[in-house]
Amino acid sequence: MADSFTNFDDNVVVAPDNVGEMLCAVMESIALRNYSYGAVPTSPFTSPFAPSLPLQAYMSRLREFMYCSNECFIIASLLITRLEESFGNQMVITPTSSHRILLTALVVAAKCHDDRYLDNRHYSEVGGVSLSELNRLELALLEQLEYRVFVSPSEYSLCLSSLESLYKVTKMTQPPSPDS
Repeated sequence: MADSFTNFDDNVVVAPDNVGEMLCAVMESIALRNYSYGAVPTSPFTSPFAPSLPLQAYMSRLREFMYCSNECFIIASLLITRLEESFGNQMVITPTSSHRILLTALVVAAKCHDDRYLDNRHYSEVGGVSLSELNRLELALLEQLEYRVFVSPSEYSLCLSSLESLYKVTKMTQPPSPDS
């Protein structure tokens, strides 16, 4: 399984172990911001109701049972950014779409990056959607991105750097947790 990404200067860029946490925190922040703006977009990723499982717990489940590399989370982040850009002014990441977007982007990232990946039946069970739903979501993502899923080493490095910066800002702006 691929476990690093080499940029054009032959520098190996390894995703940190907390990359799932970083992506999740940034997505939660965006979803809540969009929700506070009253965004009610309809996209192929919008669920009729907000999932009962918090995104952080969902991310933990995906990390534990999808068996994809840390680098897939960076690639998924870039695919999600491209997805947002492709929808223009619509706010696509919301509490009712974030779980499905995350799952779908990770599935596509695993298939594009990892040498070994599992089938959609496994991913649908882990993600809590039917196989036909995951297939539909994957096709919707690929079509919305016009099948532009290749990630160059420089894009990967820039995405990792951006994700780390956004994560720091997100952590700074969050209220302290009750246990701290």
